[in-house]
Amino acid sequence: VGICVQSTFGNTSAESRMAIATAAEESYLEGLRLMDSDPKSARIQFTESSTGFKTLIDDGVRSPEVWFNLGNALLQSGKIGEAIAALRTAERLDPSNDNIAANLSEARRRVKNRIEPDATDMSFTSVAGWWHAISPMNRFWIALIGWVSFWILLSIRASQNRDQESEGIRALWRTGLWTSFVVTSITAGTLLYDSISNQLNPVGVLTSTNVVLRSGNGEGFGPVVEEPLYEGVEFTILEQRPGWWRIALADGTTGWVADTQADAI
Repeated sequence: VGICVQSTFGNTSAESRMAIATAAEESYLEGLRLMDSDPKSARIQFTESSTGFKTLIDDGVRSPEVWFNLGNALLQSGKIGEAIAALRTAERLDPSNDNIAANLSEARRRVKNRIEPDATDMSFTSVAGWWHAISPMNRFWIALIGWVSFWILLSIRASQNRDQESEGIRALWRTGLWTSFVVTSITAGTLLYDSISNQLNPVGVLTSTNVVLRSGNGEGFGPVVEEPLYEGVEFTILEQRPGWWRIALADGTTGWVADTQADAI
């Protein structure tokens, strides 16, 4: 996997970051080599690899490649929840990357008793994610091109003499103007919705197993559901209080979990 460690943040030099990244990747490859013959040693190598990539991230490196590599190392070391958190971060940084999507799907497949969305939920949030097939950068360029096209067409149109114009030509101009306007509005709207949604309703993933979903923000509150939740279960954060998050699961169930048992994306 390619590694990008150039960063304007942190105190570590580019050479040192590259050395850390190289050592982390070598540990990962060594873990792959040992998987069949010595699984215990392989897991140690994967853990060392994840530690290296975490060091880079803590130093300010924010490339999707590093988050992707971290997610892979965590997944191989058995930390499914943390792996999903890292891979989802990589996905946000590079939404159109097929490798990230494939490995995220594999990590989710390993979650025990994964919570599936309610099939009857037809809310806007549940059906509006179709645009995520197009990366935010591509949607930005589509919106920009549509906006520029709209004003160019409008300027040309305003300068024309329409006295002898046929109804067919007028219809073509209306179609062009409305198409560019609608494309701009929709693509810009999806970017705005994503930005607001990420801020108002952040998402997270459980990093501990046997997590009790409680009816209130404290150990004294009873469980909302009988069975505990497992590592890797994803959720939306509805409310945050000291030490606790009120979350919504994919099937709509809500409750409280300790923030030490989960990671926010």
